Order: sequence, then C-alpha cells, then structure tokens
Amino acid sequence: MRQSHFSVSAIALALLVTACSDEGKTIAVNPNAKPPVSLGDLKSQVQSDKPPEDIVIDVDPAAKNINPLKTPENYLERDVFDALLIKAREDASYLDRSMSVTQDSLPGLPYAVSFEDYSKALEEAAIIHASSLNGDRAAHVALKQSRALLEPVLVMGERKDMEEQISPLEFKRRTTDFRKRTYLNYFLTVDKIRAEKSREEVKGLADALAETIPPEVLEDE
Repeated sequence: MRQSHFSVSAIALALLVTACSDEGKTIAVNPNAKPPVSLGDLKSQVQSDKPPEDIVIDVDPAAKNINPLKTPENYLERDVFDALLIKAREDASYLDRSMSVTQDSLPGLPYAVSFEDYSKALEEAAIIHASSLNGDRAAHVALKQSRALLEPVLVMGERKDMEEQISPLEFKRRTTDFRKRTYLNYFLTVDKIRAEKSREEVKGLADALAETIPPEVLEDE
C-alpha cells in the first residue's frame, strides 16, 4: 500500500515540475532539475516488489532510545555500560569474545542460567529491537516485546546451591559483571543483526517472534 502511495505522489510531482511547450515537448521548469521520470519508469516502480531507492522509511524517533535492560536499580550502571559500549563497538571481534567469557562465567553465578537460553533470548529480543530501528515496529511495542523475550534470562532463574561459599561483596561483583556483559552483548547483537540481515529479513523474523509472545504479557500494568 505504501508503495502505491509513493508512486501516485511521484506522478503528481512529475506533473508539477514539468510543463509542455507548444510543440508538445516536455520541458523542466527548473533548468538545473534532473530529467523527469518517464511513464515507463513509474510503471516499473508500481509493478516492482522492490521499493524505489529514494523512498523514505518512517522510523519512530523513540526507537533509538529503546533499552529493554533499563531498570531503576542499574540507573547509575548504565552510564558506565554506555561508555564501555562505545569502546566495544570499535572492536569487530568483541561480541564473540564477550559471549565466550559470559558462557564461561555462568557456572560461577549464584543463579541457574542456561547459555543456550541466554543467547537465544538475546538474539530474539535484538531482532525485535532492530525491526523498530528499521522502521517496521513502533518503539513502545518493540520495547514491550523485547522485554518479554529477555525476561527469562534477566531474572537469572532460580537461586542455586553453590559448592563454594561467596561473600556478599563477591555475590554483588559477579551479578554486576553479568549485567555488564549482558548489556554489551545485547546491543552488539542488535548492531550485528542490522549489519548482516536485510530489512525484509529482520521484519519477517520479528513478526514471527511477536506471534509467540502471549498477549497478556504485553498488556499495560
């Protein structure tokens, strides 16, 4: 539907910026303007499944602020994490190394966390996030959906009995490091998805994932 609207607008624009001489020749009003689009070109755009190159995708301005990891508890941490993220984005291999370190650290957490569930949740939430940054999902919808997909790993499962005794300070250190790793892993995964997948691929995956989320999970409190 949006493609049809574009094509109609393009035809109207072509008529506005051109005029016909007495000999019936099409003359551009602006001498510096590009030659008008031919009817054949417009017809091809209407019939083609590929959007015209100069079509503008509407992106929700709030999409750039989506953060499903945001909680009141880690408000001050986020400033530190954001600074670390800037540096991490300069290293193309950082995500792979960070995920490996995260996997190795999970047995030492005082919570039962499956790396398979963890990596799967991060990727699925990041796909939803990326679809909003691409203009295919409202930011508030993407935020709710990505939170729903991340929730199982953010609560970190059930508290488990550990063979070693750890102090409250060590407990805090390990859980803080987990949150930091998750923050970096998540946003770097969003970057990776947008770099490696087309807009159409991301949209299709995001739409399919959204169908798996129970509607009641997305209801406003």
